[in-house]
Amino acid sequence: PSTATVIKDDLSKSTLDYEDKDITPGKTYYYWIKAWNNWGWSDFSDAASGNTGSVSDLVSAYEPFKYETGSDIDKQNGGTGFISEWALKQTNGAIAVVPEGLSYPGLPVAGGAIKFTSNIDKPSSHLVRSLKGHLGHDMSIVWVSFLIKSEKVADGHFYLSLNDKFGGCSVGKKWGNGFGLQGRSSTKLENGKTYFAVARIDCRSGNDVAYLWVNPSLEKEPLLETATDTYNKDEIGFGNTIGIGGQGYGRGVYICDEIRIGSSWDEVTK
Repeated sequence: PSTATVIKDDLSKSTLDYEDKDITPGKTYYYWIKAWNNWGWSDFSDAASGNTGSVSDLVSAYEPFKYETGSDIDKQNGGTGFISEWALKQTNGAIAVVPEGLSYPGLPVAGGAIKFTSNIDKPSSHLVRSLKGHLGHDMSIVWVSFLIKSEKVADGHFYLSLNDKFGGCSVGKKWGNGFGLQGRSSTKLENGKTYFAVARIDCRSGNDVAYLWVNPSLEKEPLLETATDTYNKDEIGFGNTIGIGGQGYGRGVYICDEIRIGSSWDEVTK
């Protein structure tokens, strides 16, 4: 600790955690803490350490769904930050590229989107794609954003999951018209409206902590306490895939567009 640099010296007594954003990829960092009260300073704590991972392993991906109108999404491989094409694992209807891409004020969009149309009541439509980097490094932060619009809200789930794990942190619609994290409901979807979802997942050695904002202002990164929903009971695991799934119960129709994945707010909103 004698060689350490002070990075914060005015934390309040109620502070439970601190995030150091001034870091360099590929380095290991060590942290010590001192406490202060009316009797003076404590000794240094034991060291806490963490590795930020290599530059090449930091995830950054963008899928604008800019494909030929009417084509199936299966086998398409556009966008950036992926190492595989979309793979259709199962379908309960049609998943096709449509020309009317979704939009949101201040968000750059490319045009084009995919539409999920369910025509049977039970199985799920399920797409998977692999990323160049990995998700789920302990002590890393993952951001993901996408646009969604319902033409027919139905009972079954419609979600985007990281590492293709619905049990980790999925973002999307639960039973009925609720929209939130991991099958929870924080926002009601209305037919014909476009929603912009931004999620932040703080990956920890125990359960990850996820935050969700629905239709946030893009002027600056929001405070965690302003999140529409939070979830801290599971992990996204470690892997390099994303999945989009839609259950057929109620035969819903959903449009999904502009998927962004990164390690910062700016990467998924610009």
